[in-house]
Amino acid sequence: MDVQFIKYLDLMQFRQVIPLQGSPVPTLDIYGADFTKVSEVFLNNIESPSVVVVSKSRLWAQVPDLLKGSKISDVAVYSNGLTQTERSKLVYTLGGRTSVSGLTKLIQIFVKLLLQSPGQDCFNPEVGGGLLGIIGQPIENGVRNSFQSVLFGKVNNIASHIRQTQQRDGRVPLSERLLAATVQALTYSTETGQAAVKVMIRNEAGNAGYTGLGTEA
Repeated sequence: MDVQFIKYLDLMQFRQVIPLQGSPVPTLDIYGADFTKVSEVFLNNIESPSVVVVSKSRLWAQVPDLLKGSKISDVAVYSNGLTQTERSKLVYTLGGRTSVSGLTKLIQIFVKLLLQSPGQDCFNPEVGGGLLGIIGQPIENGVRNSFQSVLFGKVNNIASHIRQTQQRDGRVPLSERLLAATVQALTYSTETGQAAVKVMIRNEAGNAGYTGLGTEA
């Protein structure tokens, strides 16, 4: 049994946000299509300390103390299900005993190995995409193609390693066997220094999911 250490957050759509009338603390009244699986709400990139799902199409999100009296220009509502769309992000979390399997487990294995630096695994010291090592390194104008080539190479190397390892273990179910890992999008801004990549992971059972990795200011 593998323990989940990556939490999947899928960005949900909503249609209206208004102040909640009569509330003793500043709270937003948010309306949408389906809030049954809401996990977190962020206001100006700060997590709401209290979220109440009033009904399938309505929720209340308390305004954080740091934002009281400030203009709220950004609202993000996240669900906690397995992300299979491009409107997603991954969050590392510690604690809990939630087990994972299938496509969720496969995505978690891939992301772990892509971020891992070579030498960290005493049993397989050569394994690791070393993606974390790129963070903080300057990328000058005109060398974006070089950055893209390095990233594509890391994704392909990790995918090849996973497939070779799984071929030697007949106990791995089709839902956890990697068929392909494909870079779907790559964005990089020389002005902000931020980068983001989206990778599609497809298993041999015919299912696919997206993992989005990026740096934030």
